[in-house]
Amino acid sequence: MTFHEEDFPNLKEIGLYRIEKVIGRGGMAYVFKAKKTPDSETVAIKVMSPGFSMDESMVSRFKREAEVLKNLNHPNIVRIFDVNMEGKLRYFVMEFIPGKSLAEELKGGPLAPEEVLGITWQVSDALRSAHEAGIIHRDLKPANIMRDETDRIKLTDFGIARVIGVSSVTAAGKSVGTPAYMSPEQVLGKELGVTSDIYSLGVVLYEMLTGKVPFESANPLEIMRKHAYEEAQSPKELNPEVPLILSQLVMRMLKKKQDERIPNLKVFESQLQECVRSMRGDFVTATAKMEIEEGTVREQKLRFVKFGILICVIIGIVFFIVRSCGGLGAIPRRYLMLPPLTDEQKEELQERIESLRK
Repeated sequence: MTFHEEDFPNLKEIGLYRIEKVIGRGGMAYVFKAKKTPDSETVAIKVMSPGFSMDESMVSRFKREAEVLKNLNHPNIVRIFDVNMEGKLRYFVMEFIPGKSLAEELKGGPLAPEEVLGITWQVSDALRSAHEAGIIHRDLKPANIMRDETDRIKLTDFGIARVIGVSSVTAAGKSVGTPAYMSPEQVLGKELGVTSDIYSLGVVLYEMLTGKVPFESANPLEIMRKHAYEEAQSPKELNPEVPLILSQLVMRMLKKKQDERIPNLKVFESQLQECVRSMRGDFVTATAKMEIEEGTVREQKLRFVKFGILICVIIGIVFFIVRSCGGLGAIPRRYLMLPPLTDEQKEELQERIESLRK
C-alpha cells in the first residue's frame, strides 16, 4: 500500500502510541498498526490526512465516525478506545483486527454457501445493533468487513454513517458511498433508511455466492445507473451451486423499491434461518440417500461373496469325493450320471442365481 510520507513526515509515534506500519488507507485518512507504550498493546490508529484538516465537512465526518463507534457496543463492530489530537493531527484509536478483509478473501472466488451464511449472520447482527441505535452505515462492502483469527466478523468504517432520516447527499449535491454497493435511493440522492443497508448487504451476499457484484462497468456512473434501473441476474444463474432459497432471498434484498425489500434485519434474520433449515434438510436428505446407496452396494457385494463361498464349498466336496475314490476314473458311473432337472427345478435354480447376482 502506498504511503505518502509528505502527509506524515517523520511520523514515528503519536501520543502514547509507537507507529509500526500502514495497514489501510481511505479517501481522507490512513490506518496504522501501532503499539501502546509501555504495555505494548497492539492497536489500530486512524489518522486524518493533514490536507483535510481545514475542510470542515471532512473534519465533521471524521469526528462523526469516532462518535458513532463510541456509541456502538457490539462484538461484531470494531471497538474504539480513544479520540484525540496531536498537534494538527486528528486521530482515534481502535482495536487491531489480525486477519483479512472479506474483499481480500473474495479474490479467491466465491465462498461455500454454508460459510456465506455464517458471515452474513454476524454482519446482520452488527448492522441490526447500529439500526436499533438509529444509525445506518451507508458504505457496507467487503473491504469494510474484517474476519479475525477466531472467525469472528468485525464491521468497520462508519465514516459516512448517518442518523436514520437524514438526507444522503453532501452539500455539493453528490451521493456518497461506493458505486458497486450503493442502493438505488443512494444513487438517486433520496432519503435512506434501514432497507438501504439491506440492499448493500444483499450486494455483499451476492458477491460472496457468485464471486462478482451484480453490476460491473469501468465507468462508476454506469454502475450507479444499473443499480437504479436494471435488474440483476439471480445468484443461482451465475452459480448453480447456490441453493434456490438463498438465491431468492438475495433477490428480495435487491428490489429497486424500498417498500418491496425485506423491511428490517429482524425479518431478514428470520428468513435467513429458514435458509439454514432448508439447506440442512437438503444435506440430511442427500446424506441419507448416499447411505442407502452405499448400503445397497455393500449388500450386493455380500451376496457375491456368499455365492463365491458356496461355489468353493461345492468344488471342495467334489474334490474330496474324487480323492476318496482314487481318482475320477474310479468313481462308479452311476455317481457321475445326474438325473435331468425338471422344468420347475430349472426355474427355481435360475431364480436363485438371479437373486445372488443382485
